[in-house]
Formats: sequence, C-alpha cells, structure tokens
Amino acid sequence: MKRLLVFLVVGPLIFNATVLLLFGEPELKITWLVTPIFSISLALLTAAFDYGLKEYRWQAAYVGSAGYFLAAIMLHSWSGGIAGCVPAAFCSWLANQSWSPRET
Repeated sequence: MKRLLVFLVVGPLIFNATVLLLFGEPELKITWLVTPIFSISLALLTAAFDYGLKEYRWQAAYVGSAGYFLAAIMLHSWSGGIAGCVPAAFCSWLANQSWSPRET
C-alpha cells in the first residue's frame, strides 16, 4: 500500500515539475488536462513494475529505465523520457526505504 501511495502522490508531482523544467510553460492549456491523466497512468504502470521487482538489486535503475521508455513512447520524444525516468527512479527508491528506527 505504501508503494502505491508513494507512486500516486509523489510521482505525478515530480513528473509535472520535470516536464516544466525540461519544456517550460506549455503554450496550450489543454496540456494541463492531459498531463495529470498521463502522469497517474505512468505512476500506476511503474508502481506495478516496481512491485514485480521487489527485493531485486538495482531495482530503482530498472524502474527508472521502464519509466524512461514508457514516457518516451507516450510523449513521442526521447528527451521527454527523462520526465518519466526521474519520478520513477525516485519513487522506487523512496518506496523501498525503511522508516523504522534501527536498533544499535
């Protein structure tokens, strides 16, 4: 459940920030209607891929690569793939962190 919440809450925020950083302010206002739908679908797909790779070494790198290729295919732009790679890798890393205090 934590994994899905991280991908659905943090993922679209980072995706939208990365798109704005890469491409600037969109000229068409319709983009603001499409971007949330696209970012949530990307978050669901990468969360499912991340769940399938549970306990794998280099998990964040694999999920980041999947996010890159999914975004590149959906945006029809290889540079747009970076906008999918960044949130996918970050959310994968964040979802696999243990937040319980360690005993020494």
